[in-house]
Amino acid sequence: MSKSIVKDIREDIDDTLEDVAKALRAAAESLADESEEAVAKAAVAVRHAADALAERAKPARDLADKAVKEVRDHPMVSAGAALTAAALLISVLVAERRKKA
Repeated sequence: MSKSIVKDIREDIDDTLEDVAKALRAAAESLADESEEAVAKAAVAVRHAADALAERAKPARDLADKAVKEVRDHPMVSAGAALTAAALLISVLVAERRKKA
């Protein structure tokens, strides 16, 4: 999966989670007065976030299917690519951990 697709998915997830958090905050603030309406809005936001995430994951699934075909067609090259990808993933995770620290 390319970095740009991963970045786009991450940004979409962050945006949708922010929308869900806002809706849940609003639900908590208005719990006494309009609790049912606020909870319903939060539920709608969660559903929209799930739908958006599923839609964004579709291209990733297509890429995964293509990757499986490539691995079957070129197993030795794929092993080298897998090791490189693992090293890249570890680097990204370490960089994220350092950002949070």
